[in-house]
Amino acid sequence: MAETTKHKQHETNVLKTDILTRVSQIASSTLELREILDTITHVIAESFHKDVCYICLVKPEKNMICIEAAKGISKESINVFCMKDEDELINKVFHDTRPLVIEDLRKDPTINSILKPLESDLLSLLAVPILKDKTPIGILMVQTKETYVYDQDEINLLTIISHNISAAIQNAELYRSVKTQLDELKVIHETVKAITSILNIDRLLPHICEEVSKVFNVKGCVLRLLEGDSLQIKAFYSPSKDIEHKSTLQIGEGIAGNVALTGKPLLINDTSKMPENLSILQMNSTSVICVPLTIGDQIIGTLALYDKQDEWGVATFTQSDLSTLITFASASSIAIENARLYRAEIEKEKEVTQTKDYLKSLIDNSADAIITSNIDG
Repeated sequence: MAETTKHKQHETNVLKTDILTRVSQIASSTLELREILDTITHVIAESFHKDVCYICLVKPEKNMICIEAAKGISKESINVFCMKDEDELINKVFHDTRPLVIEDLRKDPTINSILKPLESDLLSLLAVPILKDKTPIGILMVQTKETYVYDQDEINLLTIISHNISAAIQNAELYRSVKTQLDELKVIHETVKAITSILNIDRLLPHICEEVSKVFNVKGCVLRLLEGDSLQIKAFYSPSKDIEHKSTLQIGEGIAGNVALTGKPLLINDTSKMPENLSILQMNSTSVICVPLTIGDQIIGTLALYDKQDEWGVATFTQSDLSTLITFASASSIAIENARLYRAEIEKEKEVTQTKDYLKSLIDNSADAIITSNIDG
């Protein structure tokens, strides 16, 4: 009897090791994050003999908890299930970062009502928080169609797996961040090459606004140039055509005026909380990033972006965005100065040509002969 128990314990340990090894290999693979999470849910559901396994991740910027991967529920449920977390339910449920274990959901109406949009015939639940720096960033859940008592071994094993998932998420975020920066730099390199080849300033300024808006995926862009003590809107990119008719700003006035005065960029992700001395164009914008346009130590204008967007709607600007925009603004400033010098040279040549034409017309239309001689007569 003791030998049989020992053998079963050995088999259990082997199974645990096998599961953890497989999950670890998947989590550290080069697969896309969605594919990693999807594969892990299948491994868990099959290895633990559970009817359903799914992974939900928190979307903090939208106060949402959304299913990212699942095994045992329909694809339609995965695509449509996102739960508002306005009351920070995930933090309340996992306030002590311990797993949530429920043998019969019918006896816990609060949790049952939350999960009802998924599958109403599931009765048990084991939910383990996926943590990053002790803060829940998601949930790993398994469920069965019958009431079920989860043992400590299952809870411990899923907790370890949740750590693997957290590492995979953080690796994916790092990879995505680096890749995004590289992609942005490539686009900016090509864009800079394009704008520095445009010498017509009337074409150049709108082109700068349009291209930088595409690079950062923003709702609006405004380019102002300094004329005397005022900042004049010279180009913009926005659905709102009213911007063109907005009044100019004095140095020190509003966001752009403040940037022009100090020479320091501004990044504001909540315009409702910005200082009273700053103002924003009537674009119904919630975030703005504004940098100076400079030639050497001389400020020639400002470049501002409004409302960065992603697949969830309005996103937040980052310090990386700020650094990239400063690089773009530096190249744009050079392009603007080149275009200005080119225009000045064209105007100068035009004046010289007009003077020559005027003198020639005087000679051609003179009624008297013009005699030239040297000092000897």
